[in-house]
Amino acid sequence: MAGAALQAIEGGTLLTLRVAPGASRDALGEFGEWRGALAVRVSAPASSGRANAALLALLERELELESDSAELVRGHRSCSKQVRLSLERDELLARLEALG
Repeated sequence: MAGAALQAIEGGTLLTLRVAPGASRDALGEFGEWRGALAVRVSAPASSGRANAALLALLERELELESDSAELVRGHRSCSKQVRLSLERDELLARLEALG
């Protein structure tokens, strides 16, 4: 269940992700139950923060968020990341499930 990767916080939700940079295309993937994270692929390379910027843009686009409403809070130099999103946990879960 993707809900394990979501943690309600004041003013939004923390989403735990496992990011693969340098992919052939940007895409939100499956929830990895054993990792407790949502898999994400971004085509940008993991250099100079390009993959992080691509990740935030992808999340904002796919989850229909306003620009700059996603913030990387942990994992700036790691494949395991946490992003703060300005959506309540239940709304974020519903949007993720609607994506497939």
